[in-house]
Amino acid sequence: MDFDTIVLGTGLSESILAAALSKAGFKVGHFDANPYYGGDDASLTVDDLRDWAESRKKNTNTVYLEAQRQRFSSISLTSSNVPRSRTFSISLSPTIIPSVGPLVDSLVASGVSRYGGFKLLESIAVFDQPSKVKPVPTSKEDVFKNKELSLVDKRRLMRFLLFAAGEFEGSNELAGQETQTFLTFLREKFSLANKVADAIAYALAFCTSPSGNLTLPALQRIRRYLRSAGRYGPSPFLVGHYGGIGEIAQGFCRAAAVNGATYVLGRNIMSLNPPPKSLGSQANLRWSLSLDDLDEHPSSRIVAAQPAYISSSSPSSPGGRSARCVAIINTPIRFSEPPPELNDDVSVEDIGPGEIDTGLLIFPPSSVDSGSSTAAASCLITGEGSMATPSGHCMYKCFPTHYSYLDAEFVYARDSEFLNTYVRARRFSRT
Repeated sequence: MDFDTIVLGTGLSESILAAALSKAGFKVGHFDANPYYGGDDASLTVDDLRDWAESRKKNTNTVYLEAQRQRFSSISLTSSNVPRSRTFSISLSPTIIPSVGPLVDSLVASGVSRYGGFKLLESIAVFDQPSKVKPVPTSKEDVFKNKELSLVDKRRLMRFLLFAAGEFEGSNELAGQETQTFLTFLREKFSLANKVADAIAYALAFCTSPSGNLTLPALQRIRRYLRSAGRYGPSPFLVGHYGGIGEIAQGFCRAAAVNGATYVLGRNIMSLNPPPKSLGSQANLRWSLSLDDLDEHPSSRIVAAQPAYISSSSPSSPGGRSARCVAIINTPIRFSEPPPELNDDVSVEDIGPGEIDTGLLIFPPSSVDSGSSTAAASCLITGEGSMATPSGHCMYKCFPTHYSYLDAEFVYARDSEFLNTYVRARRFSRT
């Protein structure tokens, strides 16, 4: 099997690259040691997740699995079985997607959006105390309907939201404050109360800690948050069906296959062999792969690979070492008290949102007894509406808050050149 380019790994980056090259007319061979598409961005059933975890606990002689074992250094699973386990879709890389931005625009322009479905994130809330969370207001209507804020706090909050939604670069409020910590900026420049400032910093700007987030990047994230609301509905974020970003990666793999890419999954890559030094002509210098249980050696002049296929020293994640948890429960989640009986003193408007199918719950630092005082944590809740669980169940995916974990726009910024190449190739093929 001779190719123009070999791509190792079917994560989002590699899938975009394979789709771009195949659309441009190159002969692409796309290989993955895993028996599924998506790599570290994949969505798995409960049974597949157990197999994934067990394979990363074992010592192995392949570079890829050794790198995976080092990256996921401690994995534990409950022993109980989950009914209808194959109807769950658990994302290895839970993300939310801004409704307005280059990622959504490029998915539509490239045609890959038709390979997947999306659901609006229903609610974002901040943990306040056991059994109580506070929904985050994001619009003028939400602010003035909130009964916990004083009139002064509402006016200050509205002043900030109008500032953050506009062109604040070069403004008097921001002058000299770009590198100030964001919480300090909110309290000093807008006189916001501590709880209001915390909700803005951790639930709107996705800040990671009280002291480690600069003002200008945080304001830019809030502006995109505010401008995303209203495109597809009241929520500023989308959640992908069947776990999210893994389905987007698989969509690009489908686009590559339509344009002639060859796929081989579930074969351990035993070695990546460099061209023999004895060959003098550049045209004959081809890399080759040795695959488990396959006599043929695919070859190409160019190899693009996820780092784990090249070195067992897998690079650390953007947020450093972190702990993540997936919890499946069979009890509905509410971000409000159970609805009271309607009477003359209680109107429909007083009743908060009902059961949450897709939502994001933020835990600010020090909000939980014995919890971290220096890092925020996020809990992405997905249910039947996002095709992640069967009826009557929902799923918590908890992890330290970090911009790259939550926001798929970060992934787009990393992979934008690949994606733009694919869009350009697709447009060229139409003319």
